[in-house]
Amino acid sequence: MTINGAAKDFPIVCVGGSAGGLDAYTRLLRNLPDDMGVAIVIVNHVRTVATQLHKILPHFTAMPVELITDHLLIQPNRVFIIPEQRDLHVLAGDFHLKPISKPRGWPDVITVFLRSLAEHWDGKLIAVIVSGYDGDGAAALRSIKEVGGITIAQRLDTAKQPDMPESAIATGAVDFVLPIPLLARQLSLIAGHPDFASLPDKEQPGSALSPDDPNLASLLALVRSTTKADFSHYKLSTVTRRVTRRMAIKHAQDLEGYLELLRDDPAEVEALYQDLLIRVTSFFRQPEVFETLKKNVFPQIAEAQAGGQLRFWVPGC
Repeated sequence: MTINGAAKDFPIVCVGGSAGGLDAYTRLLRNLPDDMGVAIVIVNHVRTVATQLHKILPHFTAMPVELITDHLLIQPNRVFIIPEQRDLHVLAGDFHLKPISKPRGWPDVITVFLRSLAEHWDGKLIAVIVSGYDGDGAAALRSIKEVGGITIAQRLDTAKQPDMPESAIATGAVDFVLPIPLLARQLSLIAGHPDFASLPDKEQPGSALSPDDPNLASLLALVRSTTKADFSHYKLSTVTRRVTRRMAIKHAQDLEGYLELLRDDPAEVEALYQDLLIRVTSFFRQPEVFETLKKNVFPQIAEAQAGGQLRFWVPGC
């Protein structure tokens, strides 16, 4: 794999939590293998004082545990910890720290980081929401699924503070709800899936979902006959991303095996159909862009057309 200037072809697992999160983090790391080939990023929601997680968690894993600094290189088989009073972003294979965007009230550091991952990380993504107050992270789960990622929440009766996983589950965008030991097992299985661990959507020779694969045509025909929805003209990368996601969730090792599963399980056909239809849930996904339009662009247009008539065409889709 290559980093900086090239594709990042390993998955990132973001683990978001707050109150009661330490218990979840330690039990999770205890149950994870040290060579999964993923980067684990722990984003703690309440961070008014300096974190000690980078000193505590090495007792529970053989993986290196690092406190994130600006421009730190993201690497697999490591655990990274967000520092206090910073929002976390990714760009070109590095972590980027910015002043926290919500200095008052409940922070949204998990949501900020997940959305940055969805926009800027080439490899696969897994979002895990564990014990904590408030609902940080929930608003970004559908963005993770949109790019082919997988979402997991800690089972409520096993969380010391269930608010955060409960908010995640309420979105309807969580794939698995599990106690920590089973959650760790599921992470290990997904990370080891041959298609999930590799770069998605490159439409290259050897890709798991080739446009010439008769199993892909059969899959789309099965979805069409069951749901009356024809996805055969969808962009191949979109279909690849969503089908690969479902294959990883169901632990199907190849497309032929997944097709057999679909034939035997109408519920999975419906689940794939819903995945293919995932929609962006918020029009204002980048509010800073609209703020720039309001402050800089629209006033110039209005001034240039003073006394005249302005017409705007807004596309409906």
